[in-house]
Amino acid sequence: MTKEQNDFIGLLKNKLNDVDHPMVGDFFYEWKIENWNLISNKECVSSPEFNALGHKWKLEIYPNGVDTFYKGNISTYLNRNNEKDDYSVHIAVNRVFFIRNYYDTYCYKAATLPIEYLGKSVYTSGHPNLISKSQLYSNIRNNKCILENNKCVFGVYFQVYKTEKGQFDREITTYIDDEDKVVKAKYLYEWEVSNWSKIRINPKKSPEFTVGDLRLVLDLYKDGDGYDNRKYVSIFLKCLNPGINNPAGTWVNAVIFIRNCDKDTNCCIYDVLEMRKFDKNNIDWGFSKLIKQKDLFKKNSNSKHCILENDKCVIGAYIHVYGQGKVNNVGARIEGNQPSMSNASYQEPPPSYSAINPNPIPPVQQYQPSQSPTYPNPPYSNPSYPNPPYPNPPYPNPPYPNPPYPNPPYQNPPYQYPPYQYPPYQYPPYQNNQPYQNQPPSYYPNSPFPPTQDFNNTPAQQYPPYQGPPPMYNTFQNGSTLNATAPEESENK
Repeated sequence: MTKEQNDFIGLLKNKLNDVDHPMVGDFFYEWKIENWNLISNKECVSSPEFNALGHKWKLEIYPNGVDTFYKGNISTYLNRNNEKDDYSVHIAVNRVFFIRNYYDTYCYKAATLPIEYLGKSVYTSGHPNLISKSQLYSNIRNNKCILENNKCVFGVYFQVYKTEKGQFDREITTYIDDEDKVVKAKYLYEWEVSNWSKIRINPKKSPEFTVGDLRLVLDLYKDGDGYDNRKYVSIFLKCLNPGINNPAGTWVNAVIFIRNCDKDTNCCIYDVLEMRKFDKNNIDWGFSKLIKQKDLFKKNSNSKHCILENDKCVIGAYIHVYGQGKVNNVGARIEGNQPSMSNASYQEPPPSYSAINPNPIPPVQQYQPSQSPTYPNPPYSNPSYPNPPYPNPPYPNPPYPNPPYPNPPYQNPPYQYPPYQYPPYQYPPYQNNQPYQNQPPSYYPNSPFPPTQDFNNTPAQQYPPYQGPPPMYNTFQNGSTLNATAPEESENK
């Protein structure tokens, strides 16, 4: 690293606030843009991924602003890869972003924000208006502008701090971005939930508490808000008097969390609602999948504790309620899970009860970036649709007639009976009481066997050879006969 770079890092360090903390380490990264016109119309571009202080990072640039609210500005964010994170990861990061001339290191513009904490639900932080696009061509130093020959350099210098005692209270207050709204009231509410395993009510309601003019409760769905979320813990912030002073609704911002009863164990999970409005149509906001039920019992790798210990934990919310008007105070944009409304119907609130921590946390000083333009218009609100709903005309076609069935009725074939099986004939019993005895052959007339011959043992009769028929004779009228051979002798006479 050259002397010029070391001097430049020294300038960036001096821009950091609240640096009196034990440090894990620091890191300096630059990303050179060789062709600004190539990326100037894109929504977002990312630098190559780099390793620093045990994590993987990348720099994200939004050439036209991170959203419509910051249109006309260049937004810069530091993104950390959190695919392997669990609820126990809470990294305190202090950073300063900059953009500089490609050829002159000291021709630059830099901006920073207070310490921010990255974890499972919050994986990126940055500055939404590092510089306006018009300032890219302004004279910054020695008649030079930041964008020269269509080139420039983006970068970040950041420090990572160790976990400290009392970090949770500081951490929970850094996630709310008030944008340009006037903070009317702020409050940290915590509710200790005991006998977790015996909870049978869904939702279980916290005691009522008040922030500004709003009467609020926390709804705990131990077994999830609905069937699809049955493996998660759901928590919602519900307003009991929406539109109390303003029929158009009241804007709020909140961080909803669940933690171990001991804050310093660093066993906690939370997510940010960002800007939400309570009105008659929107009475509750929260997270259906704040944490998996099984993760409540997962021990922190550092403190060896888990969120749910001794069958109890703490559920709470840090809340900002906004009034009318706006101020020029723009904070960092925080990305997390998208909050949603609960599926539960409205129920009467429980009786009033004082909170565990009735004293709100003092506000955290917000660093105002230099030359931060004030957005001239309030957020656009959709007007009500003026036209009545379109009436559907009656269907013009008559009901469809069912045609007759084309096939003839089915003819049942005659039933084929199987052939009748006659039972075997049963002879009647023999009526004669005398046993049957073979009669001797003489009993039969014209028998060729002698009477004393045994019928069963008599051999078969031997007949003489056949001799042919006897000679034939003619018979005359006088009764005499004539031999058949006689006609020859008669002729001789």
